[in-house]
Amino acid sequence: MAKTKNNHYLSQCISINFVEGYNPKTFWEYNPTTKEIRPKNINRLFAKRRAWGQGLESVIADDFENKLGPILKKYAECKIQRGRILGSKGIAEVQFNGFIIQNKSDKSTLSKLLCQTLLLQKSNTSPDEESESKLSEIFHSPADFTQTLMLSLFEVNPRLNCPPLVLLDGMTFVFLVPENDGNNIGHIGFMFPISESRLLLWTSRKEDMSYFAKRFMDIHSLNLSRINQHDKKGRIASANREYLSKLIQDIDSFTEQGSVQIKTERTFS
Repeated sequence: MAKTKNNHYLSQCISINFVEGYNPKTFWEYNPTTKEIRPKNINRLFAKRRAWGQGLESVIADDFENKLGPILKKYAECKIQRGRILGSKGIAEVQFNGFIIQNKSDKSTLSKLLCQTLLLQKSNTSPDEESESKLSEIFHSPADFTQTLMLSLFEVNPRLNCPPLVLLDGMTFVFLVPENDGNNIGHIGFMFPISESRLLLWTSRKEDMSYFAKRFMDIHSLNLSRINQHDKKGRIASANREYLSKLIQDIDSFTEQGSVQIKTERTFS
């Protein structure tokens, strides 16, 4: 196998599902440091030269990406039944539709998406054989890292003309579900977009899905919340340049709701 010099901390098999339908198929990337928007080929999107060694790169390719690509494509394109509700103004479209994923093999592979943040952190850290060895173990393992959680596929109803979900250099989004017993602040769920209109949701209970759907009904605010979780330091990309420009305008003024703020570490501590 030829040595890979360009290491993707967000796999191309993830990004490719965010550009389908665009012609030309070009991503636009925003760099919060330089404040610039530039076109980016998928080969260079969310990648860094020699971020880690060939050993880890081979494990990621062979034990993760080769399995992940077909699974993501399946769930990015599968048919989803869309619900309707009868309201005071007639029949209305439901914003979120989806189903619980039951396939154990798919669940195991998809669970490793939540480890993508580790690759981002690794790309921002100096080379280190020990950490690369540990990461190799994670991506080589057949285990389902989220076996105690339910995994659901959600689609943002395309008929409602909602903004697209954007790509971030750190895709895993953590959200807090409040508890009503007065003893705990709450418990967490995880979200990972797999296309402009579809996302995966890991939750403890079915009720958590309803909470997410109500809490993040505004997709534009959801994108801003995701960016805010990275302290507004992460790179952002979309094939929709017009929306990306609009999103960027609102980043600085956006403030998160709620008293509990969840932040993502962007380097290994």
